[in-house]
Amino acid sequence: MIVSHRHRFVFLKTVKTAGTSVEVFLRRFCGPRDIVTPITPIDEKAPLAAGLPPRNYARDPALERAYCDHVAAGRLDEAIALHGKGAAFFNHMSAALLQRQLGAALLKDYFVFTIERHPYDRAISRAAFDLGMAAYQVGRETAVTPEAVIGHIRQRLAAGGGGDFSNWGIYTIDDRVITDAVVYYEAMQEGLEQVLKRLGLDGKADIAEALPHLKGGIRPRRMTLAMLPQDIKAALRAICAREFETFGYRP
Repeated sequence: MIVSHRHRFVFLKTVKTAGTSVEVFLRRFCGPRDIVTPITPIDEKAPLAAGLPPRNYARDPALERAYCDHVAAGRLDEAIALHGKGAAFFNHMSAALLQRQLGAALLKDYFVFTIERHPYDRAISRAAFDLGMAAYQVGRETAVTPEAVIGHIRQRLAAGGGGDFSNWGIYTIDDRVITDAVVYYEAMQEGLEQVLKRLGLDGKADIAEALPHLKGGIRPRRMTLAMLPQDIKAALRAICAREFETFGYRP
């Protein structure tokens, strides 16, 4: 999540929509007073080395410095333990909570945008993330299979945790979308180009060249939407009914 006072924009980071990659890309435009939340420590190494650290997210600046020091020194376990500790602002923070922290005027006056992705595709990536993240974040190779992904989605749905497959609560307030723009994951470059143009930042960076591709390799490469069983698709359509309706996703 980013709040840029320098360029008067808010990036609401949704789950499993390449939000980490976009957040790192946007850091190049952020000033010293802007709020930039931390990402997974292993992904933090490159932007930190490039002089693009997280900032102004913790109640105690010493925690931010300690986190960055651990990342820079390669002490990933220590960095993981400090990730988000003492945070006033965090990566998947909702618009409603951000409004309570900073006031309704900021969301009204700043350009607010987010990213969304087809719910089926997003659910696959979310399940793969759940299964493979422990290995990924310490640099070990992941080995998540399509069968494991399907089983995990079923398990989450049966346990009543299906709401985690929806991003609706991040970019809505009182069940209403409050963003000025929604970038579609399926048309990422075009969407980001429009955002940068709106912010007067077009021409400042080559999106195709500068946008990193983080957390790659967790999702099974051979897994497609067609592999999702019909009962899982039906459950996801019910959970994400507002996304299907609002963004016109095909069931």
